Amino acid sequence: MICGYGEVGRKVSSMLHDAGEPVLVVNDQDDADVKIVGNVLDPEVLVHFEEDFRIQKDDQIFLCGSPQSIDSYLQIFPQLEICTPDEVS
Repeated sequence: MICGYGEVGRKVSSMLHDAGEPVLVVNDQDDADVKIVGNVLDPEVLVHFEEDFRIQKDDQIFLCGSPQSIDSYLQIFPQLEICTPDEVS
């Protein structure tokens, strides 16, 4: 799952597609590749992860956004591990 579909989110999506991995994109603006439109921090949006897309605890989540938005994600998903862009490439 990719949260945020700006420059970084698009790059991560492309890399995952090239590797043959399934990708679920969540973004607050609609786009052809966006599966869920909305703010990932909104409880009404979060419920779709488990109900509609069966997001599991061991699934990978890529948070692509500002440091402030990533801090907010971590408050909701404290079990997430952080890696730098260098560790992803």
